[in-house]
Amino acid sequence: MSDAVLVARRGSDGYVENHPHPTNHPYTNPTSKHRPYYQSALDSDRNQEWRPGDETYHQGSLERPTPAPGPGSGARGSLVGGVNGGGGWELAGVDGRGVASKERADDQSAKWDGLAADGVCGAGRKIQLLEPNSESVIKGDMQKVPVKQKDFLKVVGRVHRHLSDGSTSTCSSSDSDSEVKELYKENASLRLRVRAIETINGAFEKTKKELETEKAKNAKLDIAVTNLQARLYKFGCDSSVDLPKDDIFIPGRDRAFVNSLISENGKLLKELNELKKSGEVDEATKDLQQQLREAKEQLRIGELKILDLEALVRSSEDVKTAKIVHLEDTCQRSHKELQDVEEMCRVLTSETKKLQAELAASQLQLESSCKELADWKEKAQNLDTKVLNVSLQKMAFHKESNLSVADQLKIAEGQVEQLEKESSRLTDQLREVIGMNTRWQRYNEQRETHVLKLTKTNQHQQSKITVLEQQKRDLEQTINGLNVMLQKLKEEQRKNTDAAILALEHQVSRREDRISEMAEELSALKMYLQSNEDATETRQRPEDRERIQILEQQLKAYKDDFQQERRDRERVQSNNEVLKHRLQDATRKIAGFEQQNARVTPNFTTNIAGYQPQRRLIARGISRPSYASDEEAYRVSDLEIDAHDETDGPSSSTEPLQCPRCAQEFTVENHSIFMRHVGVCLDQ
Repeated sequence: MSDAVLVARRGSDGYVENHPHPTNHPYTNPTSKHRPYYQSALDSDRNQEWRPGDETYHQGSLERPTPAPGPGSGARGSLVGGVNGGGGWELAGVDGRGVASKERADDQSAKWDGLAADGVCGAGRKIQLLEPNSESVIKGDMQKVPVKQKDFLKVVGRVHRHLSDGSTSTCSSSDSDSEVKELYKENASLRLRVRAIETINGAFEKTKKELETEKAKNAKLDIAVTNLQARLYKFGCDSSVDLPKDDIFIPGRDRAFVNSLISENGKLLKELNELKKSGEVDEATKDLQQQLREAKEQLRIGELKILDLEALVRSSEDVKTAKIVHLEDTCQRSHKELQDVEEMCRVLTSETKKLQAELAASQLQLESSCKELADWKEKAQNLDTKVLNVSLQKMAFHKESNLSVADQLKIAEGQVEQLEKESSRLTDQLREVIGMNTRWQRYNEQRETHVLKLTKTNQHQQSKITVLEQQKRDLEQTINGLNVMLQKLKEEQRKNTDAAILALEHQVSRREDRISEMAEELSALKMYLQSNEDATETRQRPEDRERIQILEQQLKAYKDDFQQERRDRERVQSNNEVLKHRLQDATRKIAGFEQQNARVTPNFTTNIAGYQPQRRLIARGISRPSYASDEEAYRVSDLEIDAHDETDGPSSSTEPLQCPRCAQEFTVENHSIFMRHVGVCLDQ
């Protein structure tokens, strides 16, 4: 530190920083002809002169240029920087050449910097007269001083050392002691002020945090109040309610409205209890639970089907083939059942039409009988009125003719007899009409019973037809799924077959190349042996003989492998032919199924009656048979089968299955035996 001193600088954070500065600067060197930068405050009263050359203000003459007063409270610039590019001092409000600069001024930093400049300029020369242990005293006091004051006192100590090394003392001891005491007092007051400011700052920070917490609480309370007001507005209430002390606010329009709500709630609870007692709620709950169980059962069945299909996809080729065969058999049986059902539906349709015609005829006959009965009743009434009129006319005629009593008696007896005959005849007619009416009522009851029975049978048949149609749709979906699965199996089988054939061909070509190489090597060895047979009979080495034997064994092994691969390839080709035949059969069967499904099914309406057995001709004196159920009536038929029926469809399902190797034939029912035979026969 002989060539430089530390210069105090107040940074942007308010703390003092130390920077080295050369001692040969004219403003810091005590031997310079110019006065130092800490000129007394009295020099600031001099007039400032403007130098046009460098456009700066200077105080006094050109021989002693001093900086103009800075913006600080000390009326001069302070030490705020280290060495600049030209080696000069940087000042707050003063540049490196000691020139006043308005651009570098800072109001907040200038206040502190002016105070530092006053302390340094006023007591700089007097500090050098302190006792030798002044530096240790300052360091001891600096332990209790804040950071800013510590740095400032360090600067003062360093300035004291610098001045004590290169300058002569001109101040007295008493003046230096008084200045030091003043500095200590000022330092103590500054420490108190700093501590007070720190305490106030801590309290301010704490209050600020509490204020932020209270603001957050107030914001939450405002949100809660807004929500409550919105809820009150929703119910038609107003939040501006003035309540007396110890009163409870009940939201609502008025007490009558609340009472009406309470009564309505009571009515609803009563109705709910009645519904619970009546059992409707329990029945509805049971129905829903039953539907839920059925849905779960259907879901479980669907999951099981999915698992079965996944297991089938992951299974081997034999299992897939067996599953396809089983599904084909199931499809055949289902199609046969579907054909039977369609035939039965056609028969039922014809029978229903016949029964409808008979029912219409019976209704017409009933209407005619009713009309005839009404006519007979009207005729009887007219006849009674005519008899009375005739008798009255005769009695009046006899009175007018003044006949004798005997004649009148005879005439009356004749009229009575005639009336009795007419009455007996009318009684017989009435009895006949009553009997006809009774028979008609009985017939009408039987007809209604028959109609109800036909309606029930029709509904039963409709449900059967619906189930069969659903089964048909399921079978069609199954057939479509089987077609897709069959296509996938075909594709997988084709890929596997092609890959196996390519691998076998590659192996065969590699073995053939190896065999040709070995044959060439063997032929070369044989030629070599034949050419040198005479010369090498006595000198043949056992190693050559062993090598020849090894080569012959390898050649034999390669030939055996080649023959085995040829057999494997033939077996793969035969398997491929079998699978192609089976694929053609399955395609032909699927085409037949699709043709059968493409048939137009009859359109059944809901008003078609069920099937009733045709009336057979029965001898007189024998009653018609009665059936306990409709199924027994369906089984009874007057027709007897005198021959076996055959369909006109494709006969591919009845063709025998033939082994592609031994040509042995098997029936379609023995398909599994045929598959085992083919597997064994092709492995031979």
